[in-house]
Amino acid sequence: MESELKNTQLSLLMDEMADMANIGAWEVDLRVNKPIWSKEVYKIHEVEYGTEVGMDQAFSFYTTESQELLQAKFSNTITTGEPYDLELEIITAKGNRKWVRSICRPIIGENSVIHLLRGSFQDITRQVEEKDLKSKAQALIEDQNSRLVNFAHIISHNLRSHVGNLKMLTNLIKDPEITDQNFKLDLIDNVETVTENLDTTLSDLNEAVKIQTTIHHQRELVNLELILISVEQILSRSLLEKSAKISTDFKVADVNYVGQYLESIFLNLISNSLKYSHPDRAPQVKISSGKTEAGEVYLQFEDNGVGIDLELNKDKVFGLYKTFHKNKDSRGVGLFLVKSQIETLGGTITVESEVNRGTTFKIILNVKKG
Repeated sequence: MESELKNTQLSLLMDEMADMANIGAWEVDLRVNKPIWSKEVYKIHEVEYGTEVGMDQAFSFYTTESQELLQAKFSNTITTGEPYDLELEIITAKGNRKWVRSICRPIIGENSVIHLLRGSFQDITRQVEEKDLKSKAQALIEDQNSRLVNFAHIISHNLRSHVGNLKMLTNLIKDPEITDQNFKLDLIDNVETVTENLDTTLSDLNEAVKIQTTIHHQRELVNLELILISVEQILSRSLLEKSAKISTDFKVADVNYVGQYLESIFLNLISNSLKYSHPDRAPQVKISSGKTEAGEVYLQFEDNGVGIDLELNKDKVFGLYKTFHKNKDSRGVGLFLVKSQIETLGGTITVESEVNRGTTFKIILNVKKG
């Protein structure tokens, strides 16, 4: 009686430890090809304890990639006796995704024949998610550092250029050998021009710094139609002068985003379409939104403008102060700011273009709450 009590207590203790660690045990008798699960394995699969489960059903819980890997390793263990230790993804009976660690050891019987497989089964979803979060955070930090270092080089180059011009002009103004007063007045006018350019550059750089160093961004539910109406009002004169037409297809009408950034994206991309419109036709801009096969929300801006030669200018498209058209008002700031705003919130932007046919910008928005 005392021995039975001790065994019961030990069994309860083992069950409690398994529950605390989310670890179960399993066994497959290869002679009957039938799996046996412990209570914790049933719990992880979210299957009622004691339900009969066959081999095919046991494999069916795994996602396609994990199932292919597991079946290959399982067969290899039976053939070679080599154990395995795998991290796999399952979809439970209730439709929940989980990550599990499955360890298998062969039991070798008489004549060196493997007739039994035994192993452990652990729910490691929390560990995998934490590892994934740390990996994403590390990647974000590395990307941020890389962009800030690159940005520092840009700042240094552009400010040095303005300062160099100012030094040259002031040295000429102070030069005692230059006595022509009209020439000196012209030099002073040039100083004013350089100073204005410097002020513009500082304003651009300040805006870029704010985007790249802001940690917290206030998201809200933003309606795309309302954003477009606001931008159309700002650009009303240019739209009218160029007889431009904007059409929309918003399959996703509202997004959880930073409203100020979204307005800036619309404003810059539509402005570009007007600025680089084709001289032989009125500008047409098609703006659409929807979801990708992966469930990500996208925005697309397509125009019929002069296009971009991407073979020559692929690296310039989103660069600060990088221009690839001869327009006098081209400054190479708008697309840099758009890309910075999108990437700061975890999204991406890509471009497709053909000379004299037009340009398409596709944006994948990260619309998760953050």
